[in-house]
Amino acid sequence: MSESLISSEIDFEAKGKHTGFLRLPHSVHRSAYGRILIPIVMINNGNGPTTLLMAGNHGDEYEAQIALSKLCRELQAKDIQGPPDHFADGEFSGGAGGHAHFPH
Repeated sequence: MSESLISSEIDFEAKGKHTGFLRLPHSVHRSAYGRILIPIVMINNGNGPTTLLMAGNHGDEYEAQIALSKLCRELQAKDIQGPPDHFADGEFSGGAGGHAHFPH
């Protein structure tokens, strides 16, 4: 299996609550070195199943993005029992622009 082109500033092995971005390479005509920043929160506190919650697959459906952002602000490591729970906002830039996808 090849290494992913998506990079992260979060250490997924670390305990506690961590926030940052996944960096997805994205080329457009004005720059071949662009990146789409995908906000991510990871909470790691013990053993158990891993959970992934994601909002914003379609950027203009922003209600789930707001709800997930609120949940991420309120949750702390002490509130979670288990290995990493990941919270990602898939199309933040689309939602910010009122588009269903990344605005080019």
